[in-house]
Amino acid sequence: MNCSGAPSRRSTGATFHIPTHISTRALQAMQPEQFSSAVLDWYDRHGRHDLPWQQDITPYRVWVSEIMLQQTQVSTVLSYFDRFMEALPSVQALADAPEDEVLHLWTGLGYYTRARNLQKTAKI
Repeated sequence: MNCSGAPSRRSTGATFHIPTHISTRALQAMQPEQFSSAVLDWYDRHGRHDLPWQQDITPYRVWVSEIMLQQTQVSTVLSYFDRFMEALPSVQALADAPEDEVLHLWTGLGYYTRARNLQKTAKI
């Protein structure tokens, strides 16, 4: 692990920042509770807090966002999430919607199996 504080590259080519204040040894020595606390502290300071599914948090909104975000960039999901929530604001609305409507709302996100499985799950 490079702890120089300089941007590094993941195998995907994406640039990310490695914090200089946590060494590899410190990470290895952390108990799980310490590690999770460090991650949550980092998120509080540096994480994104402006995403639509982080506002008016409900299990349904989080669930839909998690499914949309599978294999799809946040920037792409942003343009679909609010429209989907406006049309299908609840699990029951999703369950009751015609499949064609769900797929139409999903158009452009790809991986349509996600939309079909989301609706199948809503019907349970």
